[in-house]
Amino acid sequence: MVDGGTEGLEGYARVIMPRITPCFERNIWIFSPYIKFPLCTFAKTQSTAAHCIEYARFIKWDKFTGKPFDADDAEHMQWIYSEVCSTVMTCNLGSAILSQSNFPFTHVHALKRT
Repeated sequence: MVDGGTEGLEGYARVIMPRITPCFERNIWIFSPYIKFPLCTFAKTQSTAAHCIEYARFIKWDKFTGKPFDADDAEHMQWIYSEVCSTVMTCNLGSAILSQSNFPFTHVHALKRT
């Protein structure tokens, strides 16, 4: 059995039985794709909700809190959400791109410059 957790399968588990059900690789389409982009993309100008989220998470969080980020901590997520809302308004992206109940944080990963 493969537990999808809340990130890819939204809490569903998948039973995989050899020679009876499709293998894991055949079911990979079930998982949501990760969005990846370099930090320099949103360091100066944020043009999407994903850019605003990553700007808040990787730049503002580290700069202002100095604590490790925990996506399971409601206070941490609320702080990020508040910063994202502020950035969205500052960049004139419109509040329509954000929905607190559909906050897409877990599927966005930035590529740090090396």
